Amino acid sequence: MSDEIPRAGTRTRVAALYDIHGNLPALDAVLSELDVFDPDLIVIGP
Repeated sequence: MSDEIPRAGTRTRVAALYDIHGNLPALDAVLSELDVFDPDLIVIGP
């Protein structure tokens, strides 16, 4: 992942991860999808 700011007119892929607690198999599944999805930004919420 790069620290560059995307240029205007390009799409930015954002992965938003929320409500992460108590379900390790689900978290592992989501994290493995990030390798496939290759987001430009990952946001982790409460």
